[in-house]
Amino acid sequence: MLKVILNSTGLHRGSLEIGYYIAPSYRQQGYASEATKAVVDWVLSQPNVQSVTAGCDRDNISSKRVLEKIGIQLVESRDKMLVWKLCKTATVK
Repeated sequence: MLKVILNSTGLHRGSLEIGYYIAPSYRQQGYASEATKAVVDWVLSQPNVQSVTAGCDRDNISSKRVLEKIGIQLVESRDKMLVWKLCKTATVK
């Protein structure tokens, strides 16, 4: 099971935050990367959305790999949290 969550709190600024969870029995099969890329592509095709952000724990290697794999760039490091961002003008891999 994969759950992708969009947070529209920044929509008035043209930004959405994406989050995801994948059940342990479905991990390391490429589902998170494939689904997250599809959602990011769709979100960035919306006229009012200019960027997508995501956050993950610094120690969450799997989430970092998903975000790197689909082309989202690391933009900030906070204590135990990493912040990632992809703008509409960037190309998703």
